Amino acid sequence: MLFTSSGTILFDAARMNNLETIDLGKNGDNNNAVTLSLADVLGLSSTSGGTGISAGGDDIDLFIFGDDQGEVRDDVNLSGGWTANGTVTTSVVTGSETTFNLYVASGVQVAVQQGLDQLVA
Repeated sequence: MLFTSSGTILFDAARMNNLETIDLGKNGDNNNAVTLSLADVLGLSSTSGGTGISAGGDDIDLFIFGDDQGEVRDDVNLSGGWTANGTVTTSVVTGSETTFNLYVASGVQVAVQQGLDQLVA
């Protein structure tokens, strides 16, 4: 899913499913954000089957990337008991070598592009 507007994406499992990536947009300094609870990601991962990429022995269920340049960076807010699980670097998702921070909770793993503002709990 590519987010081309500005503001915050509030996830709604009834309207969004089968997502493997969330692209908050690049080079626009829109200060976009996505807010996902553990329940949101669990609902999403049960319908998508994952990204086909693994790290640390676990499948990555969702990649989130966006504008990591300048003073205004995109925000990622994850809630629901996530713990850091290392990093992974790949060019498959964005088309260029990008490093992602990995977070895991209740059997799902989310990869968030380094450089984005991240609030994880």
